[in-house]
Order: sequence, then structure tokens, then C-alpha cells
Amino acid sequence: MGNARAVRTSTSTSTTTAPAPTNEPAKRASFADGMDANSPQSAYADANPSTTPAQLSKSKGDLTIKGAKKKEDSLGNVEAKTSGATTVNAKEKKASVSAGHSAGGTSGSGGASVDLRDDGSIESLGANGSYTKGGTGGGGGGSVNVDEQGRVQGLAANGKAQSKGGSISGSLSMGRKTSAPREVDGVWEVDWDYDASVGAAGGATKAAFGGSAGGSASANRGGTQCFGSEAEAVTFRAAFSEADDAFIASLTKVNELGDGESMGSSSEMSGSISLSAKAGQFTGGAGVKATSGSGWTVKRQGEYYMLVVKRDSSLKTTFSGSVMGMLKLSMGDTNRRADAFGVRFRANDRKHNAALSTWLSQGVVSGGDLMWMETGKEHDDSAGLGVLGMRFEFVGTTGKKVVRYADGSTVETQVGQSNTGVSVPLLGKHDESNRLTAETDADGTTYALSTRVKSDSATAAQQAMAQATGGTTWGAWGDAESSGQWSVTSDFSEKQIAEFVAWVTGGAARDRLAMVGSAWLVDRMAGAKGNPDALRGALAEFVADAGGKGLAVIHEVISGDVASFPELSGDKTFLGKDGWSTLEARADEWESSADDASLAGQIAAEAAGIAVECDARVGILGDRTNYQDLSSNLRSQEMDRNYSMKFRMLKLAKDAKAVAREAIVSKIDDRAQVSGDGVIYRGEKKGAAKEATANVDTELGMLRAEVEDLYAGMEADKTAALSAKREYDRSVHEHTHHQGGRQVAPKDYFGHVSGASSWGVTWFDGSYVAQYKAAESDGTFATSELAKAQASLAVVARDEADYLDALANPSSAMPTIKNTMTNLRKTSALFQSAGSSFSRADRTYRSIAKDTRGEFRWPSYYP
Repeated sequence: MGNARAVRTSTSTSTTTAPAPTNEPAKRASFADGMDANSPQSAYADANPSTTPAQLSKSKGDLTIKGAKKKEDSLGNVEAKTSGATTVNAKEKKASVSAGHSAGGTSGSGGASVDLRDDGSIESLGANGSYTKGGTGGGGGGSVNVDEQGRVQGLAANGKAQSKGGSISGSLSMGRKTSAPREVDGVWEVDWDYDASVGAAGGATKAAFGGSAGGSASANRGGTQCFGSEAEAVTFRAAFSEADDAFIASLTKVNELGDGESMGSSSEMSGSISLSAKAGQFTGGAGVKATSGSGWTVKRQGEYYMLVVKRDSSLKTTFSGSVMGMLKLSMGDTNRRADAFGVRFRANDRKHNAALSTWLSQGVVSGGDLMWMETGKEHDDSAGLGVLGMRFEFVGTTGKKVVRYADGSTVETQVGQSNTGVSVPLLGKHDESNRLTAETDADGTTYALSTRVKSDSATAAQQAMAQATGGTTWGAWGDAESSGQWSVTSDFSEKQIAEFVAWVTGGAARDRLAMVGSAWLVDRMAGAKGNPDALRGALAEFVADAGGKGLAVIHEVISGDVASFPELSGDKTFLGKDGWSTLEARADEWESSADDASLAGQIAAEAAGIAVECDARVGILGDRTNYQDLSSNLRSQEMDRNYSMKFRMLKLAKDAKAVAREAIVSKIDDRAQVSGDGVIYRGEKKGAAKEATANVDTELGMLRAEVEDLYAGMEADKTAALSAKREYDRSVHEHTHHQGGRQVAPKDYFGHVSGASSWGVTWFDGSYVAQYKAAESDGTFATSELAKAQASLAVVARDEADYLDALANPSSAMPTIKNTMTNLRKTSALFQSAGSSFSRADRTYRSIAKDTRGEFRWPSYYP
């Protein structure tokens, strides 16, 4: 076995519930995230499959042959039917055959399938069958998985029987498998595991009452082995498939684990019961589901073995009812608990080895170094309402986790989260999640808010983000489309939270809190009697209950600003909190290295490029037609951050260029230095230095002057292009949303395109269809050219260091300077192209406005 440094990947074939062993401190709580795990829209889709778009399947190239034979009576009614089918897919190397027969109230069917590998060997075999007669019958099936050498690796079987309103079913599976070898840092790793599961369920219905119950259990044993070559890894996989008892026993010996290797075990049990009843047009039901799981993993890490143990359980209760199938109500709650601990054992310590053996044989920890312990619990309250296709869902989550480390330190995390979802046919959907996290350690408590919004309405998304971050809503234009899924991260200070608590307990908060349905918070915080833990718990529950409206109340009360960082899924305009933190750290590092001549050129180039990118983001955010669902306070904060970073980077670039220039001159003569008036010299040998400088100026002077002219010309083209874009944007705004929006635009009828246009009939089109189409085409092209120009400008800025170095090396300068000149010309051409297209589109809009002045009141700036 080789020495591995990598841990087992998350794509392990193992089903163990134990976390991967680690030598690091315990990970923070990973409480359920509403937009993923508890999405109200997911619940809506499950309850309303008919209104959820179906996912279209793609053809896989199946070749199917079907046949059927019918027997009819004298009136043409089918008395009996026999059918069969064969399907072959040569591309995926699959084949199946099926047959069925029905006569009177009796029917039966059966089938078989086979999957082959690319080399033609069998990968799996399956068979199934069913039989019914007058409502009574049963069915079953099974499958067998086979490895490359033809050895059976897995079995699965299932069956079901039903009769007179009752049914019972069961399933069983077991198997072993290994992953394909993967190379990690020169070491080949293979995952292995054994799985087994069993499940049973039954149900019955009589008159207006029904019920069902079921349960399942599963177990797993698995791990990771490491090898010095791929051939050794392949040999291991073959030996594992043969399932030799001695070989399997060797995998469970801790003292034979190599560095980076692991093994573990897990199990899980679940059970559920549900009841239903119907009375007239009313139906109701209730259900309970419980799960419990545990697992452990041991991993060798150098001279240590790390044991991680985890246990978790959950209990979910649900109630539902409906009236005439039109009004649907649901509610429920879920309680989850999780515990975990990590213990480290020294491989060369006899007592530690004995303690590890005790754990493996008895499941009891009797020694070793306890690294950390954690306990956590969560509670969900959920409710749903559906009326005539409309659906509202709510899930409120509160949770607390405590982690205690070996050094005696403690980290406590409390969360409160609200998830709401609304769906209205023809109008759209709105999902919103607001989450407050309070983390307390020896240094105090930090508060963080995360908000996620995904809405079909730009205005609704804007309102949700505004109230969650203390902003105001200016409203999106009537036909604005949602930009996508937004997420916002904000940080509250302890002082701000203390202000809110003081306001709640001060006696003037009850009426305002009653407006968001949370007047109970006054009594809860008063009952806490200043206990910090109880106050944080009440605050978390408040956010889980009131959501964004509650956060709006917090912002109303506290003083000072709250920094909020928006992100839009799939959009690079917004860096998010982590992105801005990375930029700040990079700027700090460059400022600390400002006098390092060896880094000056690189700093100058990269800082100038970042400044260009910040300027481009400012231009995008400054146009309010972009991201209309972004609230005004978030837009302003993002623009301020980009402005601030732009000027900081420009100063860094300027200072670094000065240092780089001094380094260039010193290459010519180490007695030369740069001053504000140019190059001055120290010492006696001035003539040689002056002569060398003169030679550089003579050889490169003309090229350097041309580069400077190109820089100046490019800046002029950029200014002209941006000016043309401002005029174009104003025309687009007035033509699309006359006098600030909200009114019908002239385009809607002067440039109206009739439905018959798609058939080549343009008689019913408006008078300016062609003109509007040309203007829109020019605007789209210009926007694309401007984006290319901004990207090219960033390349030019980053080439600055190479250009500066080239000036000090006349013999090798020519290719670098020519490349700089080429990039400058390319950037200028893109700005020119964008500017002319923006101007052409603007002129077209102005022409339409002039021609229709008598029919529509245009702003005074139009001709």
C-alpha cells in the first residue's frame, strides 16, 4: 500500500452516515437550507404534478418490435388479448423482452432484461412478473449485477400482493462494489463497500377510512485503499470481487491501514405510519415518519488514527385536509437531532491501540485524545394552503449546535430561518428564504444574515431584498423580467442587535411587532431576564416566524449601516462577500509590497486591470435598466465598493509604475534615480549613464511616442462610445417607457408586429417595424462590441508591466511594444464600432420621434 495524502472523495460508493475523518477542528453546523432542502416550491410540485412542467426525455436510439393478437366477440368487444415486445439499443448495449395476456378479469405479464458492457460481458440481468384476477393479485421482480469477471456482485428483489383493499410489499437488496482507480498526488485510490437493505410496507382501505405503515433498514461497511500503481489497484478490485474470507478480514484490520486509508460502518432505520378519512366532501389525513442512523469512520493520518462517530435522528408529523378538492390545507413539524465526536489515537501508543480495539469490538471509547464533541438540534414548522390552483407554503426553522473542543473552548451556533413560497397560475412563482445565524465563541457573538430570492416578478424580488437589508423599494418597470436567483449576505454588529433587544424590552415595541404577527417576542425576551443564550434563541425564532418583514423591523430600530453583499447566480458582475474579501486582502498585500521593485511591474499590471473591471461594473450598475430587481440600497453599496476599489487600485498601479520605472533606469546605471523632473544621477561617472539613456531614447523614442498617441486615441474613443451609449439609453428608455415608465409606449402600436408576420403577411404591421428592428439590431451589436472593448481594455492594462520592462531592453523590446500597439488599436476599433452603432440606433429612435411628434408627446430633447 502506498502513502496517500488525499481523503476519500464525496462521490464515494459508501452509504456511511459518518463524516469523513479529519484532523481539523469540527465543522460548523450545516443546518437545513430552505431554498434547497425545504423549498416550498418543491412541496408544491410534489402536490401538484399536473401543473409542473414535465422533463422531456431524449431518444436513445431504441429499436422496438411490438406485436399483439386480439380475440373479439360477435359485437366487436375484446374478449382476450396477447401481446409481446422486444427492445434493443445497440448504442447502450441493452435489450429487453416482455409479454402479457389478459382475458376477462384475469391478466398476467412478465419480462426480462440484460445490460452488456462495451466488451460484451454481462453487467446486469433482470426479470419481473405480475398477475391479477378481480382485484386480487401480486407481482415481483429481481436483478443481478455481475462484475467484469462474471462474479455476482449484487442482488435485489421486490414483491407486492394485494386483495380486497389491502396490500403488502417488500424489498431486499445486497451487494458489494469498488470504484474505478483514481490518481491523487501520485497515489491510486479505490473505494470499496458492502451494502444490504430490507424494507416492507402494507396498507388497507375500508369504506371511508384508510391506513398504511412501512419500515426499512440498511447497513454498510466500506473504506478506501491506496496503492502505488494502477496495476495494484486493479488487482485489489479483482480480489475484492472474489470475496475470499481472509482477504475481507484483512480490510477490517486497523493496524494494516496505510497513510490516507480508511474504513467505516453505518446503519439506518426508518418507519412510517399514516391514516386517512373521508366524510362527504371533506378528506383528512395524518402521518408520522421516524428515522435513526449512526456511523463511524477510522482513518490513518501519519502516526495517528482518527475516529469520527456520528448519530442522527428525526421525527416528522404531518396533517392534511381538503374540501371538495379545491381548498387544500397542510401543516406539520419536524424535529432533528445530531451528535458527533472525534477521537485521535496514537499508532505507537499501546494504551491508545487497546482503546481503539475496544471501540472496534464493543463500540465503546475507553481512551485516546478527545478532539471535539458536538450536539445539535433543529425544529421545523410548516404550513400550506392551496385554493383553485394557487399555492402558499411556509417552513420556519430554528436550530442550535454546540461544539466543544479539546482545549476547553466552545462554539455555539443558533439559526433562525423562514422559507416562503407562493405560486399563482399565469402570474408566476416566488420563493424566498431569510436566515439569521448567531455564532458565539470566546471573542463574543457575530450575527450574519443570508437572504435568497427567486421570483418570476422583478418587483417582488426587489421588495424582498429591500426589506431584508433595510432598503427602500423604487419599483421595477412594468414589463421587467426577473434576473434570476439572488442571494444577499449581511453582517449585524453586537451593538446593533443589542439596540433591537433594548427596544423590544423597552415597552414600545408590541404594536409594531403585532403588525408582523410577532408580538409574542416582547414577552419572550422579557422572560429571558437578560440571559444571552435565551435572547439569541428568541431572536432566531423571531426571524424564523416573521422572515423578511421581521428583518425590516430590525433595520428600522438599529443605528448605523449594515453592509450587504448581493450575488446573482451565474452572473460575474457581483463578487459577493467572499469575492470582495479576496480583493481587499490582495490590495493589502500589494500595499505592503509597494517598495519591492521585483514585484512592481506585476502589481502595476494587475492593479490596472482590476481598476478597469471595477469601472466596467460601475457602468453596468449605473444603468438602472440593468438588474431592475436589485433594490436601490444594494445597487448603491455595490457601486460604492467598485468606486472605492477602482481608486485604490489606480493608486496602487500609479505607485507601482513609479517603482518599476526607477528599477528600469537603474538597469541602465545603478547610480541613476527617478525624481519628479525626470532622471538625475549621483557620483562621478555621469557621462556613461547619460549616453546609455540617450541611446535608449533614440532607439525607442519614436515607438514610445506612438504608443502614447495610441493610448490617448483609445481614451478618446472610449469617451465617445460611452457618450453615445448614454444618448442611446435615453432614447431606449423614452421609446419603451415614455415619461419615466408605466405608460403605453409608441412602439406598442407605431411599431406593432402582427401575428400574421410569421406567415409573411405584413399588411397589419405598424408603420415603423423596420426602423425599430434596425435600431434594436444596432443596439444589440453595439452592446456586444462595448463588452469586447472593455475586456480588451483589461488586457491592455495587464500588458503594462511587459511594456515598461521592454523600454529598458532595446534589443528585445520590439515584439513587446508591437504587441502593445496591436492591442491598443484593437481596443480603439472596438470602442469606435460600439460608438457608431449606438449613435446609429439613437438617430433611428430620434427619427421615429420626429415623424410621430404630432401623434405622441415626446420629450423636448428630441428634434
